[in-house]
Amino acid sequence: MNVVDCINKANGKTLFSFEILPPLKGSSIKKLYDGIDPLMDF
Repeated sequence: MNVVDCINKANGKTLFSFEILPPLKGSSIKKLYDGIDPLMDF
């Protein structure tokens, strides 16, 4: 499904997305996972 399909199916509901960037070279992936965990409720 692409973005336009999601918007068309929203039927007036509020939509949002999260942009998650990969960690910098040499950084730990744990920091990325720690940032994603609180977003899982959404």
